[in-house]
Amino acid sequence: MFDERHFGQAGFNPPKRNVTRKWANIGDLDDLFLKYGKVEGGKNVLDLASLGYDKLLGTGKVSNKYNVIINAFAKNAKSKVEGAGGEVIAR
Repeated sequence: MFDERHFGQAGFNPPKRNVTRKWANIGDLDDLFLKYGKVEGGKNVLDLASLGYDKLLGTGKVSNKYNVIINAFAKNAKSKVEGAGGEVIAR
């Protein structure tokens, strides 16, 4: 009735997974800028990629304009940063 070799086997497991280990929300940018941000050429620059963050998510509000350097980002995170006058730079 049941194949004994099939019982308990794992399902599909892709060989390369995109696992986000560390992320930041838009609402966290003000606090992160106070700790780690720099002002370069009159622009607020926040390099999240060098801080070990993998992705920028769009939860929260942006109160200042930032140039954020990150590996990956959500579409709404990019639109919120650009709506505040900033820029998201993919590394």
